[in-house]
Amino acid sequence: MIAPAVLTSFIRYPWPGNVRELENACERIAQTCTCDTVRVGCVPVSVLFHKYSEDHQPIIETHGHPSAVSLDDRLREVESNLISWALKVSSGNKSKAAELLNIKRSTLGDRIKKLELGHLEAAE
Repeated sequence: MIAPAVLTSFIRYPWPGNVRELENACERIAQTCTCDTVRVGCVPVSVLFHKYSEDHQPIIETHGHPSAVSLDDRLREVESNLISWALKVSSGNKSKAAELLNIKRSTLGDRIKKLELGHLEAAE
């Protein structure tokens, strides 16, 4: 499934690289998204915040509350997606995952605990 905010971001983006750029963005999402539903946190930043935007307003999933956006929740979601991706790509190897994320292995362990992603360690 694809979240409505993702569809909106794809429609608003002018795709200056045409089909090749669209294909690359979709491929990246397919490789990094670990969710059942493709959400804003799975979309490349270049598509969400692009220089061609007329109103320069980011696409944000607000779950029906246009004025209620929690930065902490969005950051947690993005961090969780990136850690999940790194663990998936590294086949659960925390040292390799930490290297992919350019952080220390101990920092990765702390963030996995903080975000309660222990289930990913066991699954890998």
